[in-house]
Amino acid sequence: MVLRLAAAIVALSNAVLAAQTPAQIADCKVFKVWHFTGSAEGWRPDHNVGPFTIKNGVLSFTNIGSDPWIINTDFGSPDCSKYGRLGIMMRASVSGQNQVYFATDNSKLGEDTVVTCPIRGDGKFHFCEFDLAKLATWTGKLKVLRIDPVNGGSQVGAKVDIDWIALYQAPARIAMGKPYVCRENDAAIVTLPIRNVGGEPSTKELTVTALGKGTIRSVKRVQVPGPIPPGQSRDLTFRLPGKFAKILVTGNVGKRLLFEAALDDPLPDGRASMRSARLLLSWKPALGRIYARSNDRWVSFGALRPFATLVWREPSGVVRYWEVDPMLPAAGGKQPGVLRSGLPGSGKPIVNWTFGLAGSRPELTVTCTLKSDTPLDVLRFEGPRLIVDGKTTHALFPGLQYLEADEPYTATEFIGPKLADQHVPHPYKVTVPVMAVENKDGVAGMSWDPMQEWVSGHALPCAEFEPAKGLMTIFAPSIPEFVDENQDFAKEPFRLRPGQTMTLKMKFFAQPGKKITDVICDYFADYGLPKPPPIAGGVEGTIARCFKAYTESLYSKEANGWKNHIGLHQNYSPGRYAALILAESLRTSSPELARKCNIDPNAQLAQYTGTSLDWFSEGASAAADAAIARQSPDGGFPYTITEDMVKRIQSFKAGSGYDAKDLGHVGETNSGLIARELGAILDRAERTGEKRYIDAGLLGLAKLNSFTVPRGAQTWEVHAHAPDVYAAALCVNCNIAGYHLTRDTKYL
Repeated sequence: MVLRLAAAIVALSNAVLAAQTPAQIADCKVFKVWHFTGSAEGWRPDHNVGPFTIKNGVLSFTNIGSDPWIINTDFGSPDCSKYGRLGIMMRASVSGQNQVYFATDNSKLGEDTVVTCPIRGDGKFHFCEFDLAKLATWTGKLKVLRIDPVNGGSQVGAKVDIDWIALYQAPARIAMGKPYVCRENDAAIVTLPIRNVGGEPSTKELTVTALGKGTIRSVKRVQVPGPIPPGQSRDLTFRLPGKFAKILVTGNVGKRLLFEAALDDPLPDGRASMRSARLLLSWKPALGRIYARSNDRWVSFGALRPFATLVWREPSGVVRYWEVDPMLPAAGGKQPGVLRSGLPGSGKPIVNWTFGLAGSRPELTVTCTLKSDTPLDVLRFEGPRLIVDGKTTHALFPGLQYLEADEPYTATEFIGPKLADQHVPHPYKVTVPVMAVENKDGVAGMSWDPMQEWVSGHALPCAEFEPAKGLMTIFAPSIPEFVDENQDFAKEPFRLRPGQTMTLKMKFFAQPGKKITDVICDYFADYGLPKPPPIAGGVEGTIARCFKAYTESLYSKEANGWKNHIGLHQNYSPGRYAALILAESLRTSSPELARKCNIDPNAQLAQYTGTSLDWFSEGASAAADAAIARQSPDGGFPYTITEDMVKRIQSFKAGSGYDAKDLGHVGETNSGLIARELGAILDRAERTGEKRYIDAGLLGLAKLNSFTVPRGAQTWEVHAHAPDVYAAALCVNCNIAGYHLTRDTKYL
């Protein structure tokens, strides 16, 4: 009787717990759910958050200042090794980034204990999940949880409602990555990455089957060895002899279907073509090959394959990945301009393509659209994927990378593990929307308008660049609203409804004999310069904000000096911005501005800037002489490491995630390392005309200009090998000085 009663109590307790567990984490091991049934349950407003209100189990508040956060320290001390996810069901009046900070008995609150997740400001509840366990600092016993809600430009005044917060461990969750197909002699080679995106190691055996469908059938089946640790991947490779109309890859755990991918086999036989005077597109099954006219011959630059890709999640949870091959006319038939293809399934998704060739330029314009008769949860809709032929000599993705031959695109050694993966970057990081590679024949790539709306009200399609494979493409939905940065599929699908159309527009180009940097001018010739955004508060308002920073945020009355960084433990330096502040007080007739920083408003600017006599001082000469003494016989300046530099490198560890002892290879040189030293020599040469400075300056310029990619000017925080916009500016200044000294236009 006692045993039956105990069992009944346990069953009842489990039933109550299941009823209280939100559906989004029903399969998870839960430590605690904060339901806010009558109280804030230990959460409190801690910084720039208004008073809490609780109604119907919802915690509500308003952000009343910048950098708002709420905090909780009253929940016990759970073991971080057992629970690695924090989930929040919330809604917000504006879009922004939610941040979760934590502290353990091993780690303090800081920039190396924070995870972010975007939130849409559409007034609807959304589930935000934070993978805390992916950080190396998630160890020991958890002591503090801090949530910074809706960080961003609209955070002040944002209204936030939280339905629940939960700390839990997610089970193993096996997901497919983006597959690739290529041909090797008489066989199709399929590569499929499998990743565990859950919080526990996988324990159930996963079976992946590849089936080639054609005049013959070829089947390969792999039992994926387990366990797969959380966050790790396995690459599966299948070799399917023969030629196939379609290759079907499925993943099952037992009888449960997890995913299905239908891939195109890039067969070599052709069907049709379209051409202009400078570009030829040859159509083949699952592949369009791009040729460009070079003198009297056509040169192959790459292939478009697949023509489109659609990935969607069915109501059952099965993920389907489908490479779409348009229905082409027979060889010798009418040139294709508008093509279409239907996909299987009850929703009958339809993909259309419109192709156009520019008569005077080697460009192909493609518009790709998707419609569905029933709602479709889209994880990825991608237009034609360009794969460029041949060995790459340079690759360019402006704002992200400028690479030379055999240089890795994502190098942890150079930029740290937090930033190393850049294959699908946030659109705001892209400075010019073009991706290109250069080989021995010229340049090939693609461009797009980032402000195009892939669905009404949604712009900024994702760009993917993998130069090691010569691969580039754009897809929707967007980062960060639906897709996490550097992920291939949406975390939260976009629901395409009947009557809606997803549209992607892009241009592909192939230019024989061109250099990689030529594509920038071509982009602006095609799209024009973007309109500059309006200046918030006008010019004078912007200047006033700057001087508020100079006289308040960056200034210390106690030290009577300034910093140029906040939060990097930098010392205050006297005189850093004094000349600027004095000049502004004179321009605006505001002596109180100067007095705020202990500056005499009647002082002369030369007191802070120096006079032209200083240009010829012993100190100016000493700087140039010291640079010449460090110069190598070939004109370069090798990388060296000093004790002070080691200290500065360590101060950037939290931001980069890379525990570096140095940021370069001792003895090596590059354009930025040269330019930052050469400036003093060239400046002295221009001012004095002395031969030894001119000779040393021109020798250094010859070495500087032997490099293609500007890099290495900020080795106190950036690896000497990382492309560097500051190095580019210094190199330009050095070359302008070379022209002033010689009047030789090669420096321009």
